[in-house]
Amino acid sequence: MSCEGKQGTEGENGMDGLISIINTSNEPQGLNCDTGGIRLDSGIDENVNGTLESNEIQNTSFICNGSNGVSDEQVRFRFDFGGNTTSTTPIIGGSLINFDKNFFVEVDSIVFAADPYVGDISNTSFVELYDRTNEEPIANSLLSSNNLPEDAQFLYSENIINQLPDGEITLGIRFWSETQGQFAATNLNSIFLLLYRSN
Repeated sequence: MSCEGKQGTEGENGMDGLISIINTSNEPQGLNCDTGGIRLDSGIDENVNGTLESNEIQNTSFICNGSNGVSDEQVRFRFDFGGNTTSTTPIIGGSLINFDKNFFVEVDSIVFAADPYVGDISNTSFVELYDRTNEEPIANSLLSSNNLPEDAQFLYSENIINQLPDGEITLGIRFWSETQGQFAATNLNSIFLLLYRSN
């Protein structure tokens, strides 16, 4: 007597996770910045509408122009995003909204950094900075690695300041596996946009 297994009905999809959003805006001269600067608001998009609303702001900080701003040689944005895939179809996520490279006084170099890795060294994990406003990757930001998880290390793009468009955009992340069906990933909270000042 033989028995054949029966496949059960497919269950409902789980709920999507909430994302963190960083909003950048100009800060006028005043109490927070004597000579003006940049205001950074961040928080969880609780109503999942893609906008950081006033009641969702959990943290606010300022990058000021002048003596307390320009002396900072590096401004660092961390994308609260990471994940894994076995697909060659790119996954897009993360949101750095209202980003404008021209907000940042005396910045002359912008670098994208991440630590992609794979489950098998025969595969390659790809990750790049993605302009979600214009729906296109940022040229020269592509990073790739066939490092295993225990050997994962940060990779850095060349200076991409001239590849970033002028004006406010929403920046995100796009990543994928070189080989369909093979594991590729990048670590959660290990994706950065680094802005450098020459002095």
